[in-house]
Amino acid sequence: MDPDDGDTEVPLDSDIVFHCVDEGYSRVDIDTIVFTVEDQSRRSGDGALHIGSSSLSTFGAPRPAGEISGTLDIDNYDQWDVICTFTPDDDLPVDLITCTVAAGLADSKGNEMADDFVWTFSTGSYGVEEKSWGAIKAEF
Repeated sequence: MDPDDGDTEVPLDSDIVFHCVDEGYSRVDIDTIVFTVEDQSRRSGDGALHIGSSSLSTFGAPRPAGEISGTLDIDNYDQWDVICTFTPDDDLPVDLITCTVAAGLADSKGNEMADDFVWTFSTGSYGVEEKSWGAIKAEF
């Protein structure tokens, strides 16, 4: 898969690619591929921080996780190694992104994947931004 599980600072304009592989003697049943991409952020509505008289607070209600819309292209030229490419409708948000291939993915004989296959990555500069303020000189 690309981006891989745990990748950080993934570019916002990235596509998501994963393979559905059947190493047995039957082919991947592409009709059973169900894929979702979700923004897992729960930051405030506008992301701005406001300083109150005695505490630091956020403005706006927490934003729930939401599904990211896009197009899933399925390349089944090799029916034992199906390449799936998800292209988001818009740039990915600067957040933690969770990808899920749903349980039930099957081969042509009906053998199904029992559990969801889930991986996460983060985009952009998710987290603390590093800044350099220069050097301080002092003479004694």
